[in-house]
Amino acid sequence: MQQMPDHSLLVKRYKLCPEYPTGLSVKYQFNNRCKPEQQAGSYNVKENRSFIQIEGKNYRCSRIVYYLATGIDPGIYEVDHIDQDGSNNSIQNLRLANRSQNAANMKLKSSNTTGFKGVSWQKSRGLFRCTITVNGKSKQLGNHICPIRLAYQYNIAAKEQYKDFAVINELSKLGCK
Repeated sequence: MQQMPDHSLLVKRYKLCPEYPTGLSVKYQFNNRCKPEQQAGSYNVKENRSFIQIEGKNYRCSRIVYYLATGIDPGIYEVDHIDQDGSNNSIQNLRLANRSQNAANMKLKSSNTTGFKGVSWQKSRGLFRCTITVNGKSKQLGNHICPIRLAYQYNIAAKEQYKDFAVINELSKLGCK
């Protein structure tokens, strides 16, 4: 990961502002583009992420907010959005995570056809397959005709592997024989 700007520079220029998607506002006018109390940085709707340019380098706002609020440089860690909403950069919604933990805390992908995380259709076998990825390695958990059973199996494995970072499938209103 890229080196963070000096913490004292961040404290001098910016303040935490959870009502803005970037989570930051400008304290004083230090160049022609910024004005006091305005949002610092910009929100990219397509990427659901905020960015800020400091001293000619681009940074994710979540990393800046975390560093500004805690004084802890995220370093090699990623800054995870607990609620999976990249526009919520309030410090209560941010935590440090390794790559595997951050990947575990992701919403269901739009390309998913089963509606369940960790479950996919295996056309060649005529069955659904359940897999989980931990530290970059995929582990097969089983095959079955019922995707709901596999989603339940995924939930158990995800809670065990990812703990607080696990995003589990909602199964409370479903049934399967």
